[in-house]
Amino acid sequence: VPGAETLRGVYAALHGGYDEARKWRGQEDVAIILPAKTQRELERALTASLEAVGSELQRSVVRSGREWKPYRQDLVQQVKQAAAQQILLPEDVRRRLRQAGPNANLTSAAAKGIVEKDAGVKVLARADRLLGSAMQELQQAGCVQALSTLEDARGAVRLLAHSLAPKT
Repeated sequence: VPGAETLRGVYAALHGGYDEARKWRGQEDVAIILPAKTQRELERALTASLEAVGSELQRSVVRSGREWKPYRQDLVQQVKQAAAQQILLPEDVRRRLRQAGPNANLTSAAAKGIVEKDAGVKVLARADRLLGSAMQELQQAGCVQALSTLEDARGAVRLLAHSLAPKT
């Protein structure tokens, strides 16, 4: 299916980031560097991107005359089999956040050397790169239907990063 393999790869990559962000809900350690509202906004941006790429993938598969349901089942299996990756929040940072304890905040954790003051900004920068890479792949493959959604999502992530950036 022309373009579908690119879309499939982009979908799998975005799903990895989305799934990681989704699992942070209610996790106090992640809230040290990413407030709950920021987490929700990031998850919302990744969800919209994932849905846009998924819709474009479905249209591409159907246009090529293939059945969507078996293709989708195969895609779901591929995503499930992919190892749980730490795309946005590296495992070593997550481990240090867990050690910070339940009453920690960014200021206290940074003062103790547990995390950098800009750790949340770095997570959002990784999300920005994930979306940017996805956009580049879509453009190169001529899969442009989802681009505006990804552009909006990337803009939202950049605004979140700006709002979290340490003030000097």
